[in-house]
Amino acid sequence: MQKCYIDTETTGLKSEYHEIIEIAIICEDETGRITESFYSKVRPQFIERSNPRALEINGYDAKKWKDAPSFEEIAPQIRRLVADCVWIGHNPKFDYEFVQEALFRCGHVPVRCRLIDTTVLVYEHLLPLGCDGLSMDSARAFLGLDTSRAHTAAFDAKQVRQLYKILAGASWFKKLYWRWRAKKRGLCKW
Repeated sequence: MQKCYIDTETTGLKSEYHEIIEIAIICEDETGRITESFYSKVRPQFIERSNPRALEINGYDAKKWKDAPSFEEIAPQIRRLVADCVWIGHNPKFDYEFVQEALFRCGHVPVRCRLIDTTVLVYEHLLPLGCDGLSMDSARAFLGLDTSRAHTAAFDAKQVRQLYKILAGASWFKKLYWRWRAKKRGLCKW
């Protein structure tokens, strides 16, 4: 079963009301080799429903999205990529609900996926070491990951993949190193 690292950027927090404006999917096989990737801006149909703060965070600019396809145009490709995959994301339920809702609106049958949440891995591996929260931004800060293009779907999907690889195979020695580095940088609370 293929793994898909998925991130979306949206016009708000409610999948039944707001829309996806950017989506990225990185697929890999059982060996961890990337087999396919997909990225697209998505032209919103109801921009007037948007939460202004969400648009600010996501860097939405009508000029940059002018030539973007509608979700309906890319829906078949998205459905093909994610059908029956192991969906990995940071709070993947959020992205999964948006994709399901968008597919439904386009007349596509919803997809079935198993979800793996990197938030749980942050909780298990980083929070006890002093990470200040469960967000992707907190994990990035704690691990010293690049944040230059945070909150763009393509960059966040790559970093979810990186975070998963780092945390899923973390040894006690690696955790000790993270604690030492966090303490040295003043991030560790104990």
